[in-house]
Amino acid sequence: MRKKRFPDPEARGDSAPFWDRDPAIKAMRRVFKNLEKWEGKKLRKLQREHIPTWDPKLRRVHERAVRLHARAMKHLARNGVAWTHELYEELFMALFDHALSENGIYAGVPFQKSHCTYKTELNRHLFRISEKASPDW
Repeated sequence: MRKKRFPDPEARGDSAPFWDRDPAIKAMRRVFKNLEKWEGKKLRKLQREHIPTWDPKLRRVHERAVRLHARAMKHLARNGVAWTHELYEELFMALFDHALSENGIYAGVPFQKSHCTYKTELNRHLFRISEKASPDW
């Protein structure tokens, strides 16, 4: 019998690697699972709007959203914001929609019009937009 390359995450005992028992890693796996599910729904919505999944713009959108998300999380951590899994997901979703609109795909809400928790602070940091300069948002 061949040994499984990746053990069953529900396995118990000494045979299960430490990362299958670590609650922090389990929680992050749930976050990434939720984000993948959300992104799948978003891609199906884009397909209904006649934007194919192999469109090169979507790769740029995803890469841009990941870069913006990393910058946003670093900025919030530097300023003492204790991030939660909900904040992590909310920020990625808002920044993914923003990256879509930056690439000419209007299937989401741009970040400046979203209801993100730290929107004003991140507008200043990520996009250099002050609240005084854009009162219509």
